[in-house]
Amino acid sequence: MPEMSGVEFLERAVALVPEAKRALLTAYSDTDAAIRAINEVNLDYYLLKPWNPPEERLYPVVDDLLADWQAHFRPPFENYLGFPTGLSGNDLARRAVSQARRFGVEILTPQAVQGLRMDHDYRLITLSDGSEISVHAVILALGVSWRRLDTPGLEQFTGAGVYYGAAQTEALSCEGESVYLIGGANSAGQATMYFAKYAKSVTMLVRGDSLTKSMSQYLIDQIAATPNITVQPHPSVIEAKGGTQLEALVLQPTFRPLKCHIKN
Repeated sequence: MPEMSGVEFLERAVALVPEAKRALLTAYSDTDAAIRAINEVNLDYYLLKPWNPPEERLYPVVDDLLADWQAHFRPPFENYLGFPTGLSGNDLARRAVSQARRFGVEILTPQAVQGLRMDHDYRLITLSDGSEISVHAVILALGVSWRRLDTPGLEQFTGAGVYYGAAQTEALSCEGESVYLIGGANSAGQATMYFAKYAKSVTMLVRGDSLTKSMSQYLIDQIAATPNITVQPHPSVIEAKGGTQLEALVLQPTFRPLKCHIKN
């Protein structure tokens, strides 16, 4: 905005939406603006122009912002010790960052690590810009690796109707449609509650007899109270069908094969 700087805009925005994430785009030489934003508005991210390659300098920030946005809309964790009224994923992340900073943790985002080597008692981390950080200990948090189903057709439609850990964008695109979700633990329950806000119907395919052995009771109660959610025990997905997009699943219940059409 020509009438104010980016830091001034963030100062006004924080007053209106104090829980919002704060990102600032600055020129490579304008480090003073980033430092001022960090000190005055508790900046979460700053991006340097130009941000090429975007895979290293832009996309990680966007991924973090989307993940935080998605966590904000998930049902609160009601079984988290010390929070009897529940705790949202967004609030949990904010509290964790605040607590880490109290202990002197410096959070650098986005930063891509290109190398790791030993030098006597120190570990040296090489960043994408060539700079190095010397530390005593390194913790690698590499995320999760989804266990994929070895079912005919599923690999073909991955990203085209079949998703492992679907994000908020997929939930929005399912408005008014039928969604089948495989799983019966807490993560599946959280996803089911979120998809139910948009989809016409959500069917949980649970391999066991019920949800009681694998899911927290508060999620079971929420699912039972949501009219467009159906829990189907003992199914196996034996085939996925469609053209360029997933259109149907063939399930194998304990009694007979069943073909379920995904599109309405």
